[in-house]
Amino acid sequence: MNYVIPDYVEYAIKKLNSNGFEAYVVGGAVRDIVIGLTPKDWDIATNASVLDVEKCFDKYFETGIKHGTVTVLVDKKPLEITTYRIEGEYEDNRRPKEVYFTSSLKEDLKRRDFTVNAMAYNAENGIVDMFGGKKDIENKIIRCVGEPDKRFSEDALRMMRAIRFSSRLGFTIEENTMKSIIKNRSLLKNISIERIREELLGIIIYNDGISQIFKSGISDIIIPEIKTENPSLKNLKSEVNIRIAALIDNVNEDCARQILERFKFDNKTKKSVLNILKIKRENIKNSAYEIRTFIYKYGKEDFLNGVYLKKASGEKTDEIINIYEDVKYDPCTVKELDITGNDIVNIGITGKKTGEAINYLMNKVLENPMLNSKELLLKTLLEIK
Repeated sequence: MNYVIPDYVEYAIKKLNSNGFEAYVVGGAVRDIVIGLTPKDWDIATNASVLDVEKCFDKYFETGIKHGTVTVLVDKKPLEITTYRIEGEYEDNRRPKEVYFTSSLKEDLKRRDFTVNAMAYNAENGIVDMFGGKKDIENKIIRCVGEPDKRFSEDALRMMRAIRFSSRLGFTIEENTMKSIIKNRSLLKNISIERIREELLGIIIYNDGISQIFKSGISDIIIPEIKTENPSLKNLKSEVNIRIAALIDNVNEDCARQILERFKFDNKTKKSVLNILKIKRENIKNSAYEIRTFIYKYGKEDFLNGVYLKKASGEKTDEIINIYEDVKYDPCTVKELDITGNDIVNIGITGKKTGEAINYLMNKVLENPMLNSKELLLKTLLEIK
């Protein structure tokens, strides 16, 4: 069966072929086209050396020479081309100490993580499947290439990748592969928190993925503060910040902050997640003024996510959401006030009193949005000046 691949990828393969070299699309792109998905990235593997690849293309960048990778430009599109390789002994359960280049496609494919990612394709030879990847796709199974213990000892992050692929594709992790994950999960202690965070972010948007993190015991290694899966996650949309908040909802604010800091989330994400948790734990009154005040303090997105987390936890929020729909276009931020600092200075209110005046007016507008006109706001200030 022939599969459709982009013209620039086909051109690169034929260019290498015309110069006497093998070339195949490999990895996740092959998995996706077999499943019927559109790949996000296309990678080519070849028996050509780095120097041979560079001779075949006019424009290229040496992006990974140590690992045999050259990025070529075809029709202004970047495309990674990597020489077939064999990896030596791994260190720190993450990366090989040495890389050896080979002329064997089989040797290149057998070093890969899972059977569904260990296939190759070109139009001339079709799918090259030496490890049962197509059958595992048909049966919706994630299975290690070769011995699972070896694969995970080479790169412990593969355990989380197995869960990510499983949850994203709706596949089941093969029994021996899952047993090996449970057995070897402590190896994740050797992996940088940044890499664990990125895999977790790819998993957290899927309910099944989070369940597997807890069932496998990986949660004990990466988030030991969280003892049980929050059932609220199953009732939430696939938006990252609200799902992070739900994941750590069972701990207090200080502990939640420590978890976010340990995972080295950026300040914007930390602030948003902590806001969502605060709103979820607040007793919000069913009043327009109260809800405008929350929007002013936390912003619309975090406020809504906090309310949605309340709802997912079983709290009654219909009235809050109805009122929000009524007030969401009301002025709820200083930027929306129909008055500037200069306007206030011009009526003789200067220094720190300018800021106090803006805060006073903001509260008045939160109480009554109809006051938000320059004329009425200035009149309000003149009455108390």
